[in-house]
Amino acid sequence: MALPLFGPLSQVQNALAPLANQVPGQRFRWTSSPSGVVKHFMIFDEQGRLQPATVQGPRSYPFRHPKDCLLTASGMVLPLTANVYALPLLMQIGYYAARPVTLAVAFGGHQSQVTLPASPLAYAYLPVQGPGDTVVITPVTPDPEVCIGTVTVGNVEASPTGTPVPAFPLPG
Repeated sequence: MALPLFGPLSQVQNALAPLANQVPGQRFRWTSSPSGVVKHFMIFDEQGRLQPATVQGPRSYPFRHPKDCLLTASGMVLPLTANVYALPLLMQIGYYAARPVTLAVAFGGHQSQVTLPASPLAYAYLPVQGPGDTVVITPVTPDPEVCIGTVTVGNVEASPTGTPVPAFPLPG
């Protein structure tokens, strides 16, 4: 509602800049479409608090054996628990990697690339467009040394297990 009246000043990154600038040692980055690895991914909940974010929607099935998560040169095909509608959504890829790796990710008839830094456990995000019920991941980097965890395609929501900031809504 504020956009027609205040234009770019009403965007979150501009409206909350004075508040964010008062947090020493913290750097905030605002986005409406996360891409790549996002540390401390947060979203505003229905009470106006910042809450850890997660992607909710159809997900890949668990691997039968731990070693099945290792991405090989031929790639992997990950069926999802349900079909995804023809909407713009967000893909969340859980992974751990011994070294940086670039992956080609195919979903809904589109292919994208995402570069993942080395990490013991992290999530990467990729804007995607449905419909689809399968994710295909192939390495661009030779000898990828990456384990792919759960892949989820859906909408960003506040995590039900996260701790909001502030912990309790402020009155008023």
